[in-house]
Amino acid sequence: MSSEVNNLYEFGEFRLDIEKCLLWRGDELVALSPKALELLCLLVRRHGDVVSKQEIFDTVWAGTFVEEGVLTQNVYTLRQTLGLNEKGGPFIENIARRGYRFSIPVALLQTGEFRPAAPPPDSEGREYVIATQTRTELIEEFYEDEPAPSGLAGKKSFFRRRSAVFFSFGLIFVVIGGFFAFRAIRPRAWAFFHPPLENVEFQKLTDSGRVGAAALSPDGNFLAFTKEKKLFLKDVSSGRDIQLDVPGIDEFGALAFSPTGESIFFRNNLPRRLGNIYQVSRFGGETRLVAEKTWIGFGLAPDGKRIAFIRSNPELNRQTLFVKNLENGEERELLSKAYPDFFYYKAVPAWSPDGKRIAFIVNAGPERSTRLLTADAETGREEEIKAPRLRQFQNVAWLPDGATLVVSASDLGRRFQLWKLSYPGGDAQRITNGLNSFETVSVSNDGRKIVALQTSESSNLWVSDASDVNNQKPLTTGNSNNVGQTSLNWAGGDRLVYAASDEKNAFANLWTLNLADNSRRPLTSNTDFHSDFACVSADGKTIFFNANRSRAINVWRMDATGENLTPVTNVSGGLPLYPVVSPDNRFLYYLFRTPDASVIKRLDLAGSREEDFVNDPKLSPAAFLSLSGDGRFLAFLNMRSDNDADDAAGGPQFAVVATDNPADVKLVQAKGVGTLARLSADGRFLDFAAPTEGGMRILRQAVAGGEPAEVFAVQKERIFNFAWSADGGKLAVSRGHQYNDAILLTGFE
Repeated sequence: MSSEVNNLYEFGEFRLDIEKCLLWRGDELVALSPKALELLCLLVRRHGDVVSKQEIFDTVWAGTFVEEGVLTQNVYTLRQTLGLNEKGGPFIENIARRGYRFSIPVALLQTGEFRPAAPPPDSEGREYVIATQTRTELIEEFYEDEPAPSGLAGKKSFFRRRSAVFFSFGLIFVVIGGFFAFRAIRPRAWAFFHPPLENVEFQKLTDSGRVGAAALSPDGNFLAFTKEKKLFLKDVSSGRDIQLDVPGIDEFGALAFSPTGESIFFRNNLPRRLGNIYQVSRFGGETRLVAEKTWIGFGLAPDGKRIAFIRSNPELNRQTLFVKNLENGEERELLSKAYPDFFYYKAVPAWSPDGKRIAFIVNAGPERSTRLLTADAETGREEEIKAPRLRQFQNVAWLPDGATLVVSASDLGRRFQLWKLSYPGGDAQRITNGLNSFETVSVSNDGRKIVALQTSESSNLWVSDASDVNNQKPLTTGNSNNVGQTSLNWAGGDRLVYAASDEKNAFANLWTLNLADNSRRPLTSNTDFHSDFACVSADGKTIFFNANRSRAINVWRMDATGENLTPVTNVSGGLPLYPVVSPDNRFLYYLFRTPDASVIKRLDLAGSREEDFVNDPKLSPAAFLSLSGDGRFLAFLNMRSDNDADDAAGGPQFAVVATDNPADVKLVQAKGVGTLARLSADGRFLDFAAPTEGGMRILRQAVAGGEPAEVFAVQKERIFNFAWSADGGKLAVSRGHQYNDAILLTGFE
């Protein structure tokens, strides 16, 4: 090889220019943030070596203090961009407690071996800009033209003007075409020019893990938060906090500071419970009643003179957004929502900085996805903000410019991250990433500080004999794992099939674990979509599961070795979820959700004939299908009304259906908030997880009725999932912790 090189490195289908920090996939320029590119250049330059985290910080973020999560986020972004290598592994390895290594062979290219098109591929939107500039030059030329002399010169001038006219008409079509082309590629163009933010700094404001709600004062100096049914005020700069004495209040829900920061507004109950809104000094004391019989969260207008809140009307099966004038007490209905498009119970109405619009989130049918809308604060006229990159919204707040929203939302995964969202365009720019979720959003008046409620989870697998069920032994360990949360099943004998994600890959993959030697092996290796909600055939040879390849969720099947992957469903306009297979391998049952209905399908695996198995208007299947060991009964979570306080407070409801007669339905009322249930082998009992005062437990409820009995319990932990072996002799449990704390974010401008 010649010694003359041009700083170009080649690996797989990629080429990297170390000097200019540019990455190509084939002839296409890849859009990455500058820091992500610097990190990639460092790792490629040192390919084969382990680069310590400290060296990375000293090189890529020299002279800047950033948290380790920023590095993790950039590694995650690079892995998503690069995909998998030829062997099915990531290009960038995480070497535990040492650093990162670019482990793929890299080749140096000679000068002339790779010549990308010039200029590099960019967004089609630039054609629109060029056309606009050309039109400007044409107009200037037309007006600066000297008076035309007679004769031939006049004819030349005439032809020149006529050409200019025809060119102008042609140019109009180019501009119009460019406009629609720009609209088509706008999300990609936005992503190119607005890469994920990389200098965001995180500061943990609480550390109890038990924060229920949080709000930032308008000046960004104080934090109000709830913990264990108590209200606290924290000085952000000093870190000191005090518990506020609020007589007569024994529960605190949603919080918000007044525009002056001198008082705190709060609900005295949790979402989906009737509650009142009160106002109290930020130092505690007597309260002032603001609004009665509210249902979920509320939002204060920037001028402090109006408040928006939601009320529920179970009789009409409707929810209504009210606006109340705090000066004269007048209330008016702004808009209403009917089932199933109720207001999303975790979100609060968010006023725009000018007080003219209110952003809010609604459910989008039985699948419990959500939509983001705004309404005119006077007329109630609605406008949906469509963000193609985002699937589900959790909460929303405005930035001071009125043209940008901060949303808690998910794109492909079940975790909610913070995003900047352009208004009204809906273009999304990621603020956070990783295994944690961010929920409640509160923004300071200057738009430079965000407080969000961060939820972090960690779980591992444990197993015990049924004869001594509380004497469990761990099968996996670690503090940054999410093991078994969305899939946990026995695969015959002493094998488990489960889903797991971790700090190296936030997307769920399926694994198998052999209890005989505790060996583990991956069955899938996704880096940009989830594989979860798996079930195993009775003979242990076939695994059915959900995967959102190409963003569309479908049911897939594979051998127990992870080979022969094939789709079982190929649907659009709905979501096929939670597959379970009958013991004789004849039928596959799955939940199918559309915006208008939720039914259970039954697919004949031999003849590929499909039918609606449960399609009863009195039932609304929601989640977690479970077959009895003999295949005679199917259980599922039955959706209850989001609009009735008594109904919502009653706990989850399960339905048990006879597979030979779907009209034979028994409803089981569970005591707790668990949504995961397992039918016993004979279908006579239903086991489900429910919280206790200090932990969680598994309860056993007879389908025929009666009081539930405790089967298994843990203290100071959460039960995410569980599964009994086919013979009932062993219990596998996914258990761990869930922490909720207030996090301060800066550096996201």
